[in-house]
Amino acid sequence: QLLLGALALLTAEASLGGLSHGLGLVPRSQRSGLSVRRRRVQAPATATDRIAQVTIGAYVAQVARPSLAALGARSTRLILRAGQWWRLATPMLLHGSPAHLMVNMLALRNVGGALERAYGSKRTALVYALAGVGGNVLPVVLKGMSDSALSVGASGAVAGLVGALAVHLYRHSHLYGTSGLKSIRDTVLMNAALGMTSHNVDNLAHLGGLLTGAASAYVFGANWVRPYE
Repeated sequence: QLLLGALALLTAEASLGGLSHGLGLVPRSQRSGLSVRRRRVQAPATATDRIAQVTIGAYVAQVARPSLAALGARSTRLILRAGQWWRLATPMLLHGSPAHLMVNMLALRNVGGALERAYGSKRTALVYALAGVGGNVLPVVLKGMSDSALSVGASGAVAGLVGALAVHLYRHSHLYGTSGLKSIRDTVLMNAALGMTSHNVDNLAHLGGLLTGAASAYVFGANWVRPYE
């Protein structure tokens, strides 16, 4: 199921491969009358690479010292009873297995790279961090003390990148068309369906991350226009 989810994200990236390339787009804030120079958005995905490196490094540390998983995993009871609020952020650095890590890093590379070409490194990293926390807040709020499970993984943060990318494509559908949005819709539905068939998938964390990423993109997301308008 994890591999199928990764393939769905890879398929989505294939249809989004031309995002921000060759469109001659510039930020609305950088226009100066009618004399805006044509520019292409081809910034390297440095934030995506750094996030992946930190996450992989954290997993290596987790393997070397397994107690880190227990210290950083999301535990609703410890968050609410003991005030261990760091557990809303640290789960995105931890993973349950090498396969779990690989799938999330593949998705991060594909979706994060596409978003970063439009948003830049700083805003992409901010969306990722906010979505990672938001993906852990939603299960805590909805399940409360009835949730006794420990949860780890960066999938909520990655889902936030998907949500942000969806908002970006919707906001600029007059430039990109609708094929990318349809691909994201199909990917989200496929992964939701896969999650419903497994008790090991935290669908609430995915939903929380998706909504947080979308809200972040709506508030401070990029706003591109053709320089000839």
